[in-house]
Amino acid sequence: MSADHHIVQDILSRGPFSIQPAPPLPAGKKISHDPPLITLPEIPDDSIEVGPGDIITFPREDLEDAAAGPQTMPPPNSLDAWAWYAPFHFYRADAWGIYIRESGLFELASRLVRRAQGTVSTKKLEHVAYYLLLDHELFHHTVEVACTRLQYPLLAAGGAPLYPSYFNCGYASVHEEMLANANAVRRIGGAGLSCPLRSAAIAELVSHPRPYCDFQAYLADRKYVSGKRVLLARMLDAAGLRHLPLYHNARELPLRQSAYFPSLLWENSLCPVRIVPDLGKMRLN
Repeated sequence: MSADHHIVQDILSRGPFSIQPAPPLPAGKKISHDPPLITLPEIPDDSIEVGPGDIITFPREDLEDAAAGPQTMPPPNSLDAWAWYAPFHFYRADAWGIYIRESGLFELASRLVRRAQGTVSTKKLEHVAYYLLLDHELFHHTVEVACTRLQYPLLAAGGAPLYPSYFNCGYASVHEEMLANANAVRRIGGAGLSCPLRSAAIAELVSHPRPYCDFQAYLADRKYVSGKRVLLARMLDAAGLRHLPLYHNARELPLRQSAYFPSLLWENSLCPVRIVPDLGKMRLN
């Protein structure tokens, strides 16, 4: 078993924990706009666990009919309305993980079909919709793992976990949502998919509310890395360690951010993924 598996199991055995007050912002820092609403969704009664080899499709006619219908505004909380991540600090061992609403996947796929205007096959757009949701939520999972790796020496010494405080930080959540969308878009190119697919995804996401639509600030490699350093700095604030000279700047972390953030590949992840069948249209192959 991996070290991450052991520390996740240890957190699960100690929890569930409650959300704690956010750490105060350092001098000169402020939240540029309203942060996303921080909540812990209820676990649905019915869900289907899926793996990397599973493929979810919808009848092509239904997607095309929905794409041809009236265009609606994206939800206030963007992709998190259609899928969400239940952190292992706050949920039981049989309940934590990623949840994707069937209705949300259908809605996003039909919106991408409308954006692509016939330049890309419906099947490929279904695939992109699924992985936009999955990779957005996987990023939230890697943030929790990064925080757990960072906190674990303190926790092993009898300290309190950092993540329940970090999770409640509006400043961090703004940047985390931007980075989660950036990660999802970056993964499209990383999968070797064609430019029209990425263009359709970007056109959709820039129409979403702030901070989700600001993801392009983190698309470039260096910006993406610096964004993850922002999150690590807020984790250090939750630990009360940023007053130490070593941590005055997140760039001075003793280890690179890659040492804390785990792989973003689903097949390398410990994170369970479940589909919530709330529409009755999907086919699971």
